[in-house]
Amino acid sequence: MRIAVLTLCFVLASFYLSAQDFMEFDRIVTYSDGSTFRGKIVRSDGLQILLLATTGDTLHLQTEEIKRIKTVDKNVVLSQRGKFRYNQGLFALMDLGVTFNYSEGTILWDALVGYHLNEKYSVGIGTGFHINNMDTRSVYFDHDFVPVYAYGQKFFSNSNWAPFIFSKIGYGIATPPAWLRDDYSGGFYFQPGFGLQLASRSKFRLVLTLSNYLQHTTGTELRDNFFTDSYSVDYSVWYSRLIFKVGLEFK
Repeated sequence: MRIAVLTLCFVLASFYLSAQDFMEFDRIVTYSDGSTFRGKIVRSDGLQILLLATTGDTLHLQTEEIKRIKTVDKNVVLSQRGKFRYNQGLFALMDLGVTFNYSEGTILWDALVGYHLNEKYSVGIGTGFHINNMDTRSVYFDHDFVPVYAYGQKFFSNSNWAPFIFSKIGYGIATPPAWLRDDYSGGFYFQPGFGLQLASRSKFRLVLTLSNYLQHTTGTELRDNFFTDSYSVDYSVWYSRLIFKVGLEFK
């Protein structure tokens, strides 16, 4: 009798733990025709899945029609065909960008850590490495910076191609190459823009942006003259470039 009672308790505990495992996370169930359902799996018998949907409905889903079942946490926004975006929590973003002006180049590599406050707003901090050059005909400038900045972002929809605006504001720390003869300072850095974030079925999302890169610097350039002694020229330069960037956001 005692063995039977212990066996029964073990079976009930197993069902309880299994049910807890089912109810801990949301599942995104995708049908072969592209239909998607989100909720918690209450029961599965091999032929049907009983899904308690986030809308409050109880759905009986046929196993033979199911193409994919994905586990997601509560902080996601379900988009079309099982793709999703996160609406809360930590994230990281890495991107690479270039200017459209080939004669005066700018290459930007950035990495930031941020937090999605809700479906619309995100904040973060970041750094990177920025390479710039400028040809004024009378002088050629080559300036590299390591920026430190604050980041703000606002989304306008939860579509598969979610549009947003963003801004980076901070300070560009001068990092002159060893071979460069002139001396220049860091300066104010600002980069406002807009972009698109593509929903996906994984933890990685493609991010495309178009922005205006603004970076200030002052410096002194040494010049050589064949007929006279070498001399120096003080300058103040604003870089203002239209930048296209491709990046990956991941959680």
